[in-house]
Amino acid sequence: MNKTEIKEKKEKRKEKRSEILGVTAFFAALIFIISIGSLGFYW
Repeated sequence: MNKTEIKEKKEKRKEKRSEILGVTAFFAALIFIISIGSLGFYW
């Protein structure tokens, strides 16, 4: 395996990680908004 192949693999790994972070952040925001909405509903 040469250096360019290793570099490409690292880039792909970074892309996957950022995708996972994006999805996690999206769900966290969704849950946050829902919890605030339900709190507002109870008040």
